[in-house]
Amino acid sequence: MLYKKECKISSEGFVIPDFDFDSADAVIPISTPSITQYEFDSFQLYLDLLDAMKHDKSSNFYPSILIKALKMFTASIISQKNNIPNELLESYDTPGTLLSLIDPNTDKTVFLEALHAAIAWTGAVKNNSAFSVPEFILFLIETSVYALSDPNFQYDRNIGNSTVALLRNILFHSNDAKFHFINNRGVELFSSLYLEVVGDTLKDYIIIVIINSLDVSPTPPFNFVKFVENPLLKSVFGYNLRSATSLEIRLALAYVKISPECALSFLNHIEIESSGIEFLFASTDTQVLLLELFEFLVTCSNETVVSIAEKKIQWNVFLPHIPMSFDSKLMKKTIQVAVNLFKIGHYKILDTLILKVLLEMMTIGNIKIKHRAMDAIRILINSGSPHSMDSIIGHNIISKICNFLESDRKDIFKFCFEMLLFIIQFALDGKCPRKVRDQLYEAEFEAIMEEVCGCELNEELANMADILKEKFDQLVAESETLEMAELENNHEIIEEEDYDDDEENEFHDNHFDNMNYYQQYAQNCMKGIEEEDESENESDDEEEDEWVDADEFPID
Repeated sequence: MLYKKECKISSEGFVIPDFDFDSADAVIPISTPSITQYEFDSFQLYLDLLDAMKHDKSSNFYPSILIKALKMFTASIISQKNNIPNELLESYDTPGTLLSLIDPNTDKTVFLEALHAAIAWTGAVKNNSAFSVPEFILFLIETSVYALSDPNFQYDRNIGNSTVALLRNILFHSNDAKFHFINNRGVELFSSLYLEVVGDTLKDYIIIVIINSLDVSPTPPFNFVKFVENPLLKSVFGYNLRSATSLEIRLALAYVKISPECALSFLNHIEIESSGIEFLFASTDTQVLLLELFEFLVTCSNETVVSIAEKKIQWNVFLPHIPMSFDSKLMKKTIQVAVNLFKIGHYKILDTLILKVLLEMMTIGNIKIKHRAMDAIRILINSGSPHSMDSIIGHNIISKICNFLESDRKDIFKFCFEMLLFIIQFALDGKCPRKVRDQLYEAEFEAIMEEVCGCELNEELANMADILKEKFDQLVAESETLEMAELENNHEIIEEEDYDDDEENEFHDNHFDNMNYYQQYAQNCMKGIEEEDESENESDDEEEDEWVDADEFPID
């Protein structure tokens, strides 16, 4: 897609406009005069001029002429970047020319315009291997940090903007450049730089550079990328989530995708527990990416990551509010996340309110949302998982489905018939017939079906309605049979308990009779012992009475 906006010189100097950073064709427009088709036809002349000036700097007019040539060269690429003749790309060493002109020791305006030309070139041409050398990547990192954060920087600070933009383009197409960026502490320095600079556009470009660098092969060492967590992501999730940008959440997503080690570190060091509440106040784009982040964490290949994520992500805090937002984009993403989790068998999500949320979307969503929600539930039903039935009964989904039968839409009728047939058949297979029957009674299913059958239904729906009524009658009969069997079993159990009570009473009677005998015998024994003790005491008393002190008798 060509960049149609006219480029003009502004008082603000070099300004980076907004565009889709995922697009490989994105090119940064530079502050240059408008150009014409005739000037584009002179593209080869500009290349010749730049190539000549690279080797001959003796002219007194060198800076001004070179600046003019660079401006026209840049404007030519921006206006017709998709139509640059291949023979010109092959015949000239344009990257080498631009690299020789990107020199901070030359005229600062030439330096800045050379950066602009390199930005335009790297946006238009995918093969940027000449710019991906480690020395040049390090130069761009240092220049960006120096120009944007050092108060003693003496040149135009737009140089910092330009080096960031050039890094963005180079890293987008080159895996080697990403590798060199990470090895040269780019992630660490740019993470700190992001919190220092002001200006939303510049901050976006800094974070885009970090995101692009993390998508590298082979997987970078954890110690080289962990600086994304602190302080950048900690500040985002700690107290600023409701005002977080979609790019900041995209950075978190790119970080946890690097490796399970990064995902585990993210969960251990970043407070995502509050994200459930903050989710409600975030922008739609941020909410969509948060859902994508949560989905990745609960489906990670590492079981420890999944276990921690399931404990920390508070689905039930924000899921019920999604339908009430009436935001189609957010509802579509929620449905897609549910579908993805249903397909891979992640049934932990069924412990949340996801089924109620999907049914609520069917109530208030537009036609597309209604059909997407129905398809998501069909995928769950067709999986045949018992977890789905547990969730349907546990959250009393049956009453909600019965309410949909009051709709006047035939597609809703068909969906409800399919759901109820599945539920009743599942119950008839011996799983939980009485629970299903009771919930159908509570939802006044019979009365609703009489009203539905009184409407004009097509042949397919009429047949489904007849089958549904027949299955319901079977369910009621099966439930009554089970209840009668339980009553008989309970009666037998009661009789057995009565018989056991009689035996127990007889045992206790005999036992206590024996106990009484032994107690009586023990008492008699004790009584005999007491009598013997008393008789001994009496004999002792008598002996004491007969004893006379020898002193009372005189000695002859």
